[in-house]
Amino acid sequence: MSALGFWSIDALTKVHQVRYYARMRDLEVAAFHLNRVDLPTGLGGFSSPRIDVSWSYTGSVPDYRGDPPWRLEPAVVRRLIRRSWHMPHVVLPHAVAVVVGAVLFVLAAAGVGALGAMQP
Repeated sequence: MSALGFWSIDALTKVHQVRYYARMRDLEVAAFHLNRVDLPTGLGGFSSPRIDVSWSYTGSVPDYRGDPPWRLEPAVVRRLIRRSWHMPHVVLPHAVAVVVGAVLFVLAAAGVGALGAMQP
């Protein structure tokens, strides 16, 4: 039960973070159009911050980091909010706690080793 409670807290925190991503991206789009500087280094039109756009860059070609930033579509934000509860880094720590707890419970109930000598 405690893992379920903490998983819920982690998932709700991730939902709040995902909602912030859309606003952060809007600020990056506005900063690009207000403060854009063309650089001769191949970066194209550059502005700061470009953190949110850079997070999604995986090293693939073509390199779009110098392109104008784009807004997150509402469908993308909704999909991320729905996935927040199932993201591996949200679920995994709590799933491990549940599995380890279940294994220890079964071992204690079966009387295996020192776990069998434990009393409630």
